Amino acid sequence: MATKRRMGDPQSPTAQAILDGAERVLQSSGYGAITSRAIAEEAGIKHQLVYYYFQDIDDLLLAAFKRRMAQGIERLRENASADKPVRAMWENFTSAISATLEFEYMALANHHDGVRQEIVRFLTEARALEAAIIERAYREKGIDRPAISPNALAFLITYCSMSLVREKGIGCTVAHGEIEALFEQFLNTLE
Repeated sequence: MATKRRMGDPQSPTAQAILDGAERVLQSSGYGAITSRAIAEEAGIKHQLVYYYFQDIDDLLLAAFKRRMAQGIERLRENASADKPVRAMWENFTSAISATLEFEYMALANHHDGVRQEIVRFLTEARALEAAIIERAYREKGIDRPAISPNALAFLITYCSMSLVREKGIGCTVAHGEIEALFEQFLNTLE
């Protein structure tokens, strides 16, 4: 019977540095460049430590993704308590998203069942939080029959903001001013 090897504390500063290093490699060089050596170099540690804290690279990438998604859920919860929660959500999405990293995680989901499942779990939880924020804004504004349902508006805010960030990231800003003005006008009427 094989014994399970001893693993380092996943919350330790070293483990967190490894996760940070993995995200930097993903962002700068892409999924194909992920190796224990590349991650360790980014984290400033010996590459053997990667396997002390994580079973394998897939385990490490899943942990990095889960951490990022937990941070996203926490930001949404903070948005919910803002004076203007829908605006806070929009501003969060247009400023906190790393387009390159998001692309890499989506590409990774094509090859990693754990990341794909985590994306579905995150999107389900995030969409419920976003819709609740929007429902509250509609209620406070006295809008009983909105033209755009809370779920549909949550989807539009999420993916419109992501598209703006992604396009800006590659240097394309065609129609961005118009979309930003449209959202600004809508948010001013809603909150």
